Amino acid sequence: MEGIILVFGLILVITYLWVMSLFKKRDATLEALDAIDSFVMAQINLIQKCQEMRLLSINEDDKAAIIKLSSGLQADYDKLNFESVEQHFLDRERFEQLVQSILEEIVQNSALVQKTDLLQEVQIYHDLAESVKDAYQYYNVSVSEFNTAVNIFPGMVIAYLLRVKSLPLYPIKLDNSKR
Repeated sequence: MEGIILVFGLILVITYLWVMSLFKKRDATLEALDAIDSFVMAQINLIQKCQEMRLLSINEDDKAAIIKLSSGLQADYDKLNFESVEQHFLDRERFEQLVQSILEEIVQNSALVQKTDLLQEVQIYHDLAESVKDAYQYYNVSVSEFNTAVNIFPGMVIAYLLRVKSLPLYPIKLDNSKR
């Protein structure tokens, strides 16, 4: 009888430790998403500031797309839902591609380059983009650990009982030409 109680107690302790480990990994993932979101918000604010200062000359279609994407990126989303996080990442990529093409035009335009404020803002934007890449790498490490814990035994049983699901990795594109 004592052996059964001991085994049951050991199983209970191991389950508790596994659940706490799962929560710790989930919290690290959420922290990484918060870091990403803060850098993205800084980028959006910088683009809006440049538009308000009329430093950027953006055509109406691009302006509408930037407004739509930035409002979507600023909206709340379910950070523990695979599809929601994935859609947020896709919107972030579209925003980055759109803004990147605008910034490349600015750098190539000699009249705009002479506006020192604009060049400084472009450099700040690129610095923020590098910070976002670092945050995505931290996110991917956190998600890899979290997904491993969710997808192996006994974590998969615990995750099923707690309705915890794996999260998507972010595909980072390292752009060596900018460095």
